[in-house]
Amino acid sequence: MPKQPAYDLVIQNGTIMHGSRTFRIHVCIKDGKIANIVDAKMMIPDTKEIYDAGHMYIFPGLIEPHVHFALDMGENRSADDFESGSKAAAFGGYTTFFDFTDVITGDADQLQKLVDKRKAQASQSYLNTQLHMTVANPQMSPVELVELVVRNKMRSIKVFTTYSDSGRMTNDGYIYDLLKAIKGTRIMLMVHAENDSIISYKREEYASKGPVLPSHSMKIHNTFTEKEAVLRICQLAVDADSKVYIAHVSSGETVKRVNECFGKQLGKQIFLETCPQYLYLNDAYLLGEQSHLYTVCPPLRSEEERRLLRKQLVEGLLSTIGSDHCPFPSYIKEKYKEDYLNMPNGLPGVELSFPLLYNVMMLENDGITIEDLTNLFSTMPAKIFGYYPYKGTLFPGSDADIMIYDPNYAWKVDSEKLHMNTDYTPYDGLMLRGKVDSTICGGQFVVKGKEFVPESQSSDLE
Repeated sequence: MPKQPAYDLVIQNGTIMHGSRTFRIHVCIKDGKIANIVDAKMMIPDTKEIYDAGHMYIFPGLIEPHVHFALDMGENRSADDFESGSKAAAFGGYTTFFDFTDVITGDADQLQKLVDKRKAQASQSYLNTQLHMTVANPQMSPVELVELVVRNKMRSIKVFTTYSDSGRMTNDGYIYDLLKAIKGTRIMLMVHAENDSIISYKREEYASKGPVLPSHSMKIHNTFTEKEAVLRICQLAVDADSKVYIAHVSSGETVKRVNECFGKQLGKQIFLETCPQYLYLNDAYLLGEQSHLYTVCPPLRSEEERRLLRKQLVEGLLSTIGSDHCPFPSYIKEKYKEDYLNMPNGLPGVELSFPLLYNVMMLENDGITIEDLTNLFSTMPAKIFGYYPYKGTLFPGSDADIMIYDPNYAWKVDSEKLHMNTDYTPYDGLMLRGKVDSTICGGQFVVKGKEFVPESQSSDLE
């Protein structure tokens, strides 16, 4: 019988960075795992397939902690489903992403039905897919909820401290007991933190004066509404000796106060996520004729806060980057341009997150390194949600989830050529350097040489 090749795939001549040094390596893959890593000076091992990554960086597959595919907003639905969204994510270098269940307010039976429904939708994904369990004062104790989450092989629970008007808010008492219930488990509590009372008061104030416009969003959801709620949740987590993940932190002022009050817990008990839009855009975009195309919650902040947030990212005060990908077509945004209170908020972003950060943080010499980007986009999400060292690293034995990045490829963002199922992007026309060349999930190409591999299969996380 002919001898079988030692490996299924070898990625040859790729570059990785450790500290200030670069290394050229061959990554050897077998049965969906990284089997070996050898110096590129050595002979290429016997393999079924070779892919040349010369002059390109090799990253562990990116992990997206925050997307909204097929989000049902009643009259409107986010533009990407799990098929189109995961395809766009693959072109963004992601091999794993986290979406959400519908918001659950009932008992265990209702919760299980909604989880099963969402898992069925997620089965169309091309990538590793996990769900955050999303609840709002459910009709079960926090301990019962945690047990159910564990039985469903999920890693996280999402709650809101606002949106009482739509029934999505969870009270602080339940959140506090939930923090105590997850202590000692692998479950992470994810929180959308804003002050509901102030937001509700401001909504009524602006509604009483006439049409509520996108420009009013930065007054209704002002910086204090985020800062106060984030500090409150952090205090609950520290008092409960538990852990919390704060979604989409938009303001440098918020991070500043968290660091002043809870600096010792940052990156240990308290994890802060921010998004590319808060690092790239400011609230001036909410004042122009196209302001409706930039509505997101929390809203874009001042230029001063944007710069401060970028500085804090370089200083290591933020743990992860999530896109909060939640696109709606421009005609839907247009429909509500003078009715912000009923407008679906959200921006497209999953395909561009990494190239944007690579450009704005690295090429502008802000002090971010390749290792920092690896940590923000892959290693820390894997650790926070309990998948390290199987994901988030290139160690032998880890899953063969890999992103190959071409740092020299210059291109202009064109919404018509992106793979997100939306007709615009806030970054249309932006010139970028660096693009995802290939995405490998479980040892299989999903994107190869900047082209989609249609036979790629979906995968679920456990």
